[in-house]
Amino acid sequence: MATMASPVVGYNFKVVLFGEECVGKTSVALRYIEDKFNDKHISTLQIKMSFLNKKLNINEKRVDLGIWDQAGQEKFHEPIYYTMPNGAILVYDITNEDTFQEVKNWVKATRFLLYLV
Repeated sequence: MATMASPVVGYNFKVVLFGEECVGKTSVALRYIEDKFNDKHISTLQIKMSFLNKKLNINEKRVDLGIWDQAGQEKFHEPIYYTMPNGAILVYDITNEDTFQEVKNWVKATRFLLYLV
């Protein structure tokens, strides 16, 4: 009986979702991780952040992608909440221009975290 070899552990990546509160960060993450969309999702207001994980097989190597979904409130804008991410995704609400205007502040924080300053 032939057995399939498990993919070799390849890479671990940490990606942080940034954006103002209630713009859909959690919805974006859940759509990617679980291929689900819940239009009645409750905001991530009571917690600092949540963590979602997706395992991918790319070129016979396993890639573990950790997605950190941060709360958008002002008190969680400090970089101390996010340690050494490999990337960031900036999210805004297309129906609320104010959330788009705030993206420039998230870009500054992202550059700082990714050592791009």
